[in-house]
Amino acid sequence: MAITSFPNVNVAQFSQLGSGGLLRTLEKTGQSPPISIIIKPLDGSQVIALDRFMSYQFSSNILIPVDSFSFTFAFPDGPPLNQVIKEGDIITLTANDVPIATGIIDQTEFDLDADAGERASITGRDLMGQLEDQDAVSIQSKQIYAKDITVKGGVDLIIENTKIKSVELRDAPQAKYLLATEPSESKLQGLLRFLEPLNCVAWMGSSGQLIIGKPNMAQPSKGALIASRSQRSSNVLSIRVVRSSTQIANMLFPVWTGQESVVARVAPEGVLNNAAPGPDRLRKLGYLVPKTVVVSAPNATDPQGLAGINQITAAGAGNLLQAYVKREAARQNINEIQVHAIVQGHFNEAGEPYVVDTVYKITVEREGLDEEMYLYGVEYELTDDGGQRTTLQFCRFGAIVGDIRAP
Repeated sequence: MAITSFPNVNVAQFSQLGSGGLLRTLEKTGQSPPISIIIKPLDGSQVIALDRFMSYQFSSNILIPVDSFSFTFAFPDGPPLNQVIKEGDIITLTANDVPIATGIIDQTEFDLDADAGERASITGRDLMGQLEDQDAVSIQSKQIYAKDITVKGGVDLIIENTKIKSVELRDAPQAKYLLATEPSESKLQGLLRFLEPLNCVAWMGSSGQLIIGKPNMAQPSKGALIASRSQRSSNVLSIRVVRSSTQIANMLFPVWTGQESVVARVAPEGVLNNAAPGPDRLRKLGYLVPKTVVVSAPNATDPQGLAGINQITAAGAGNLLQAYVKREAARQNINEIQVHAIVQGHFNEAGEPYVVDTVYKITVEREGLDEEMYLYGVEYELTDDGGQRTTLQFCRFGAIVGDIRAP
């Protein structure tokens, strides 16, 4: 494994960091654990497995509902590409035989070049892509409507006629709510609109399950990313720390708009201070960034509107106004500290693949950063010049959604 970033890196120290499964695999095989794809044709014909690629790219991000992938490989002798791999086939991406994503092939491409020979490329998205493609109506051309339905029940309605295998709830509210979609919107738009006042996000799990709820920031750390100048040790190719608190609201004022009947039923709210360390420090020093959070839902013209005002209070501690403010503060707090790291290969020192919704200890000595952070974005990449690399995106605990459980 190439170790760069800092001059005179102490390889013995790095070996101590990597004394887990990854180092044992390297010592035994001389290479990193394999990345492979398993393709299951829709017609039930023979399953295809590939583990040798010219290039690939796979992105997964909690903040972006639909993940994408692309793979390019030398096309072997045998039947034509279109008889082997077709659009709509189910694809599972595995790292060291551990599933990390399940998706659908959107496009196949065959390329013949006098120098490079025959190449095949496949691109696609995870199973959430079907919610992006399908309109939010049933196959009977009816909009989805349920007056009192749980989050699980509502999402089950939305994912009908898709390849999504199951729904997994993570700290989602348990009460019943109004779900109503419109023919002009996609299922993904309807899902996100349903989840927004409930303080939840949606992303795909590794085995094709749809996860609804909150990120798990209370879990144990999976490992450490270290860039220490004094110890002359590093296990990253590069790492960048960006702090930007001045544009984050540190005083938020929630207000209703256009709904006098709703205002009459909810007590007026005062200012809520952003408790994140960066914005809180600036506020206490007199650097104020007040923002108004205008809450227009529920409203009378929204199908998910006024009828649910007494029930959508489960979005967080307090009432819906407070929940919207906490959600907005958490969304902005993603930018309080952003860490972007590039590492060689796709596995941590324990031999586990890097995946979103995990926690790592980040130590960047010269920047003064030494804390556990949440991994919300991962991108795998294989190129001719750079080999296997992974780009990791971290944020502080307490970001993304409000009232999140964290240490």
